[in-house]
Amino acid sequence: MSKWAKLHAKISESYDFAEACNADPKAGLLFVLGIAHADVYGVLVGDPRLLAGRVFGLVRVTEEEVVAAVAILVKVGLVLQYSDDRGHVYLWFPKYTEYQSVEWVRVGPPEHPLPEAWGPPEALFEAVKKTNSKGQLLASESLRRWVAGLSEDHSATTRRPLDDHSTLD
Repeated sequence: MSKWAKLHAKISESYDFAEACNADPKAGLLFVLGIAHADVYGVLVGDPRLLAGRVFGLVRVTEEEVVAAVAILVKVGLVLQYSDDRGHVYLWFPKYTEYQSVEWVRVGPPEHPLPEAWGPPEALFEAVKKTNSKGQLLASESLRRWVAGLSEDHSATTRRPLDDHSTLD
């Protein structure tokens, strides 16, 4: 989990963000605060109880309000909601790596399963190439093995998007 995250000024010009905020201001708040809580892959545990406690913190919000906010963010395309093989729910910010600086040479493999739609950013492959050419190691050798194992389509894991956003368990 990041301790801080960048927020670009262009967010105020985003039609998707405006649509989410206009539908429910808590959806906009979940998006902004969620970015800071996402891991370096742009993934956040999507259990509404955890989102209410961890992401919203001291902001008063019910689980039902969190479920509604997530549904809005999914509808406008700001997040993708998916589950793993055990039914655990996650949120993924598709544009996370476009706006966040990640030092891939210091990153390990993902802690959480990645969505099927996830593809490694070019910067990840560049970090591997750079360390290989200098004879250096990544901070995590397991990351090197993980990157080497990515398939041609860059799909890291197979996960299924949730079709029914009202059921999270």
